Amino acid sequence: MRQIHSRLLVALVLMSTLATPLAAQQALRFDGANDHVAVPHDSALTIADGGDLTIEFWMKPPSVGEWHILGKRGTCSDACQSCNYLVYGSVGSFLIFNSGACATNATGVPADRWTHVAVVADSAGTRIYTNGNLAGEGLCTISGANAAAFWIGGVTDCAARFQGDLDDVRLWNVARSPTQIQQNLDQIIDPATPGLIGTWRFEEAVDSQLVLDSTPHALNGTLGANAQIASDDPLRVPSIAPFAVSLFSDGFE
Repeated sequence: MRQIHSRLLVALVLMSTLATPLAAQQALRFDGANDHVAVPHDSALTIADGGDLTIEFWMKPPSVGEWHILGKRGTCSDACQSCNYLVYGSVGSFLIFNSGACATNATGVPADRWTHVAVVADSAGTRIYTNGNLAGEGLCTISGANAAAFWIGGVTDCAARFQGDLDDVRLWNVARSPTQIQQNLDQIIDPATPGLIGTWRFEEAVDSQLVLDSTPHALNGTLGANAQIASDDPLRVPSIAPFAVSLFSDGFE
């Protein structure tokens, strides 16, 4: 009887552990009008011509749309000639631009569901992965280094800003392999991982204007253009990303 009781107790403890909800996670919700996160220019954010780059993020758009999702770009008036890297996308497709060239056209993401997106560029070209699977590739490489700020939720001086939720943005100066992407897309990354330029998880206090980078680079940004509360600040909202892949199998709702 004591042995049975012990087994039952262990089972109850395991069930209690598995049923314990995760600590609350946050994402940022962008309105598609003027919301953005601004990270001031730093040399660590600039990718040299022909250099290696990986951009990762989770996204959940509410509906079909076309947006500048994030990037490091000067102005819109020069047809992207001052762009170092820019991810532009819609529910139907993704493009990555640099110096006016379309590097990749990939299959897009569904509306109202969390999807992990990774953009990888190296001397061989550019590849886009959705939920760890190759979704498109092209021959263009990175060029157009500039001193613009790095924006999340849009790019400087451009319309068509992102509408929806973004979470766990990562920027690398290495070309991550498919295996590395697949193994880590639903994990909290070690901020000291070699090649990691910045990681922005949006886990600050609800009333904070700061967006903190947890890497040694400390590439911190702000909600909106500055530390003042304004209409260009995205909202902090609850999020299940980046744990969706490991916990759910029904489309990451």
